[in-house]
Amino acid sequence: MQVSKNTQTVVNKELPFTGSAAFVERFQSIAQTMQRNQTFLIAGESGTGKTLLAKFICQHSPWYNKKTRIVRLDEIPDELLEKELFGHNGFEGRIKADDEGTLILKDVAHLPWHLQAKFLRLLEENEFERLGETAAIKMNLRTVFVTSENLFQAALENRFRQDLYYKLAATEITIPPLRNRKEDIEPLSLYYLNCTALQQRKNLERIDQGALNALQNYGWPGNVRELKTEIELAVAKVASEKQALELDDLSPNVRFKLPQPHSPSYHFAEKIKLVERQMIIAAIENNHGNKVRAAKFLGVKHRTLYEKMKALDIPLSNHKPLE
Repeated sequence: MQVSKNTQTVVNKELPFTGSAAFVERFQSIAQTMQRNQTFLIAGESGTGKTLLAKFICQHSPWYNKKTRIVRLDEIPDELLEKELFGHNGFEGRIKADDEGTLILKDVAHLPWHLQAKFLRLLEENEFERLGETAAIKMNLRTVFVTSENLFQAALENRFRQDLYYKLAATEITIPPLRNRKEDIEPLSLYYLNCTALQQRKNLERIDQGALNALQNYGWPGNVRELKTEIELAVAKVASEKQALELDDLSPNVRFKLPQPHSPSYHFAEKIKLVERQMIIAAIENNHGNKVRAAKFLGVKHRTLYEKMKALDIPLSNHKPLE
């Protein structure tokens, strides 16, 4: 690790993130924890780096050096999804082709309802059936689900199965949007400045305070991806001999904080967690503290309910009051 003397930020050469020391260390710890998990969910707005984190965790796990495939579900027509994923009439399908490896499923909210049930069986029983066949096919597959949509909200609206949601939510990693971590904007900007200046053979070494203030005050609806593009375009405009990026080098959107449409998915993340916590507590209370019956009521396994209770700081003991 390298620590900047000026900003006290950490650049970790292994983790695919640059930012404040707290941010980098937190996600390094999460990555280490998830290395042996066979299934987990990465959630966050578009442009936050979900796929980068998924790849990093997979590269530092027992599945490393085995097959890894990224499937973008929104790019496959709904009528072809089941055949493409699970196979049909001698066609192996992407899931079987990745046996003993890792499958990264992007935009999991696009899964049709009946395929959500098939994935739940795959996660719980490590088996599935091809379309039109009845023989169960056993698998040893690591599955990483990636979403930019709030699956809890989708589950409430019956667009996503609650049993599958609770299965995934027990191992959910949420990457916060850039607007909620202003302290990461400076190190990220400097990192992209240095990389781009090197590529374009520019002498840029620093960011003027006025430009930095504008970068930190902008809302970044496109998150890190938008910030990277902004810096790349700014560097391309400046003269080769210039050493500092200035306010006038930035786009009008950033300079004048022009209104941008923000993604609605995670504006109310904390409120949604509160509602989720209240739902679980109500289910337990309605079943007189019997967590087995509460799990059945919620449509999840007993173990999944316990994992979710721990994640939401719900007391496990019947002797502690549920507030």
